[in-house]
Amino acid sequence: MQIISSDLLRGHIDAFVLAALIKGEKYGAEIKNCIAKKSKNLYVPNEQSLYSAYHRLERDGFIKGKWGDET
Repeated sequence: MQIISSDLLRGHIDAFVLAALIKGEKYGAEIKNCIAKKSKNLYVPNEQSLYSAYHRLERDGFIKGKWGDET
């Protein structure tokens, strides 16, 4: 099995986030888990990468964030 560079995957995190949200709203941890599951744990994004992606996607009008705790 060929392993894909994490740098290459990181360059597509916005698309991964959008794919995770295609069926509806999710909390940040759910998005992280969805990406990890879909990649068979070959790529588990860190929180900084995810929040940077959330802000970019919201700024560009692709998502509407609800910021706060999961509780």
